[in-house]
Amino acid sequence: MSRGWARLLLLFVLAGAGCDLTVHPFAGTVIQMAIEGVTGESAPGTHLELWARSQYDDIIRIDGEAAAAPSFGVVVRNAITMSDPCMIDGKGDLLTKPEAYPPIATIAGIVQTADEQAATVRNRIAQVTAIGDCDPDGHCGVQGASLLGVIPFDPVTPPHTCAAGESTGCLPWTMAAADRLSACNAYWASTPNAYTPNPAQLTHPAHGIIYGFTSYNTAMPPANADGIRIDSPTNLRGLKELFVTTENDAVDPTMRGPLALDGFPDYGGREVIHFTLSGPKLNGTAALLVNADQDPVQF
Repeated sequence: MSRGWARLLLLFVLAGAGCDLTVHPFAGTVIQMAIEGVTGESAPGTHLELWARSQYDDIIRIDGEAAAAPSFGVVVRNAITMSDPCMIDGKGDLLTKPEAYPPIATIAGIVQTADEQAATVRNRIAQVTAIGDCDPDGHCGVQGASLLGVIPFDPVTPPHTCAAGESTGCLPWTMAAADRLSACNAYWASTPNAYTPNPAQLTHPAHGIIYGFTSYNTAMPPANADGIRIDSPTNLRGLKELFVTTENDAVDPTMRGPLALDGFPDYGGREVIHFTLSGPKLNGTAALLVNADQDPVQF
């Protein structure tokens, strides 16, 4: 028998035996959430923690696979601001200022000056920031509220631009580009979850990661954002309860903080557990894709 016929015979034998080729890319849980009722950033020194009650009544602290280090908990903060001091180019120039751009550039067939290129970035940021969010040059947002992002919790405090009369613990708006680059590099090196937004694509930060956004709508331009995805390395099949608490920077799993959201399984689908969540001020939903590594691909 030729080698080709032998291989063909082997395939028929495997098929007759009901064999399949199964890929196991992810053995954890994909958590897709939507949260409504969030009105502002997490209070200083606080964050949200995700917990679950297993089918055996064990309490599980849910972690997420973040940029370079798994982390517990999430924090709500403005997804972007007009004056974020680390939205910079490779030289340390702010992306909202003309110094970051060539004097003349042709973009999509339109000739733009450096001032116009910087204005385009500021306009994009303004579309998802509140009227009261302004940079020291007087450029402000145009919305009633700012888009809120959900990012991995980290106790490292991000740098901020000095407000009027503030001179310590902040970065001056007019500081030299090289000094700004050095300060931002130090922040980014301090933790793999250090977050700096990307005004060109908010879902792909310049540094760190963002899990998603709380419920947000704008009238002009018409847009909406609503969705949080957390990939946890922990398999959460068979859950009896999913809940969220408000915690301080230090978390004691035996002495959890007050409930922010709580829910029990209701309807779902194949390998999906669905929760309707409610709390004193917030409400939302969560869909958990479990057993992602157990769904075979048949050949």
